[in-house]
Amino acid sequence: MMLNNFITRSIFAWISENFGPIRVLFPVVNEIGFLNQAPVLALMAHDPRFRVATVNEESVPLIFSADWMQVLFSRHEVSKVQAQTGIWNYVIVTDRLDLWLRWPSLGVYIDHGSAFGNELAQENSVPFVETVLRQSNIDLAFLSGPGHLWGLRDSAPDIASRFDKAMFVSGSPKLVALLEEEVERGTLLSSLGLNPDASTVLISSHWTKMSLLRDLDVACIDSLCENNPNLNVIVTCHPRLLTLGQCDGGDGEWIKRMCERLEAKHHNMAFIRTANPFDLMQVSDCMLCDHSSIRVEYALLMKPVGLYRNPKFKCHSAITDTLYRESSEVFSDPGELNEVVFKLLSPEYGKQRESQKLAGYFLADPALAAPTIVELISQMGRIASSRSKKWRQVKFLEAKKNSQYE
Repeated sequence: MMLNNFITRSIFAWISENFGPIRVLFPVVNEIGFLNQAPVLALMAHDPRFRVATVNEESVPLIFSADWMQVLFSRHEVSKVQAQTGIWNYVIVTDRLDLWLRWPSLGVYIDHGSAFGNELAQENSVPFVETVLRQSNIDLAFLSGPGHLWGLRDSAPDIASRFDKAMFVSGSPKLVALLEEEVERGTLLSSLGLNPDASTVLISSHWTKMSLLRDLDVACIDSLCENNPNLNVIVTCHPRLLTLGQCDGGDGEWIKRMCERLEAKHHNMAFIRTANPFDLMQVSDCMLCDHSSIRVEYALLMKPVGLYRNPKFKCHSAITDTLYRESSEVFSDPGELNEVVFKLLSPEYGKQRESQKLAGYFLADPALAAPTIVELISQMGRIASSRSKKWRQVKFLEAKKNSQYE
């Protein structure tokens, strides 16, 4: 029985590697991940060298905040059974690959985080990308920038040196929208019920422990709005924060209720639930955040940032911590909020050079990210496994592409 299964899989792998277009499957779990998959999917869909499909990995329908994402996903959607039994060369994810697949294929990870090692350092904890790459069904990774490659070489040299794994610095496909899509500031702020002529601060929180909204009582936002009636305050967060249960030590429902009450109380505050805050980032004048990778993304806009750091927070990467701190106004007490915002909005406030350094360390050119991924996969061609003879071509491309980061 095992021999028959081996022979059957070998036959399907041979077919996959020698006939037809390059077959690519995009399993989607949420909007955050799809933001990075979508630019690659869109390019491949218009390229005759590829045949693409999407599949919903979740047990409930996916809901996207933008119509174009829903249209793009639905246009190429196949059922889970079709995805599992189809022949694919590449299966591209932005999270762990949990979908069971009948036939051999290459598992591909596109880094959905813009920073490396920004997590809270805990016993036996590792950066998320390292966790994903240790999966046996992930063979290939496209990283947001050189800092991710250097970080992996340092923290996981066993992965970086493995013949059956390959990593490329490509850039983050989703970030081209942050830099190239135009947002009409006055129109957006007015639609949120805010003053289009007022200075605007964006407050963004991650969902993990020691993040901004989990640590600082929302009363600090109340005080900021109360003391600065001519300041727009936009509050947003990682969607997962609002789903936290008591088992994680945080109450996301309580945070949501309190923010909604403050929004009703203050004319100058808006509480926005979104997986894509790019438009909010563009119309804001400064931002308050925490260890979230949004700090790196905001650096592309060269705007001032106030960085919340819990005194007990220890960053997983010392280099990341230094880059975050040097490019930001660091605070740890809610009583400092007014002073921090005043500094950030001052015309004399600088740190643009430090922000440029932060972005350059972690992010390759976003405009080239999706084209780079598509071109590299086209050069790798039809391949079904890291055990294939064709895998040597992948490793050759890896060495050539990454030589600039030695």
